[in-house]
Amino acid sequence: MLGNVKGGLYLYNNTEISNVAGWENTLVDNYSLNAFPNPFNPITQIRIQTKEGQKTAIEIFNILGEKVKTILNDFLPSGETNFLWQGKNDAGLTLPSGVYLVVASSVSKRKAIKVTFLK
Repeated sequence: MLGNVKGGLYLYNNTEISNVAGWENTLVDNYSLNAFPNPFNPITQIRIQTKEGQKTAIEIFNILGEKVKTILNDFLPSGETNFLWQGKNDAGLTLPSGVYLVVASSVSKRKAIKVTFLK
């Protein structure tokens, strides 16, 4: 039943039958990416889960789009892998508080999440 703005009611009868039991659940993305805790101080754990092993880059960018840290730029096996980030750049200096983007990219896919660093 649906209502309209004038107070009337409409009755719809669904006569179509569908079979969803035979459908398979498959992951849409090649990998999933998340960070915990978020917001963080001083360390966050970055977790990536992949369906297949491939060369992957995990990089941190500031809100201006400048790359501040490379976590990984190598072959990543399938399954779940965890990395720790202490809020430091590639030179080892602690970054200021703010929002950063964690970007995981491979030949076939790119995924980004936001993390907040509180000093």
